[in-house]
Amino acid sequence: HTHTHTHTAYPAMMGGRHFGRNRRAGGGVDPFLMMILFQAFQRFQQMERKPPATLALIAANVLVYFEPGPLLDLFPLLEHTRAICLNPVAVVEGWDWQRLVLSNFKHGDLYHLIYNMSSFLWKGHQLEHQMGSGAFLKMTFVLMVLTNLIAVAAAYVLSSFIPEYAHYYYGLCAFGFSG
Repeated sequence: HTHTHTHTAYPAMMGGRHFGRNRRAGGGVDPFLMMILFQAFQRFQQMERKPPATLALIAANVLVYFEPGPLLDLFPLLEHTRAICLNPVAVVEGWDWQRLVLSNFKHGDLYHLIYNMSSFLWKGHQLEHQMGSGAFLKMTFVLMVLTNLIAVAAAYVLSSFIPEYAHYYYGLCAFGFSG
């Protein structure tokens, strides 16, 4: 599921992946999170054929979430959610087209990441098995870009004709890999 935030409502997200949603006090292990992880692991173990493209996309999402130093050296923008989230005004007026893809790989917190990746594991396994890995990857990237283009176009049209919706065009900051 995709998270959508405006820059005024969540100023803490400006610094990266942790803005406090669903974090446990004291840093203990969350049983719900553990249950989701365990179910995903069981599902993975039961797969006769492991889906390589699905697993590669999951690995990319996890890698971006944990922001290891070498990755940030190559792609420094990944550290800052506001720099890569899907923001219609940045795409339309700033010609920042990389957001159409990069916003998919950013997640707000560990719940967001694990929920999206466990859901994608199941869906990706099914589709990749039917389509083949190459066709599945192509379809995934085309759908990433098309769905984000539709969101940008909708925000632009709504803000142009209905002034009350201008905040969707100027303030939207969507991210996440829904799958």
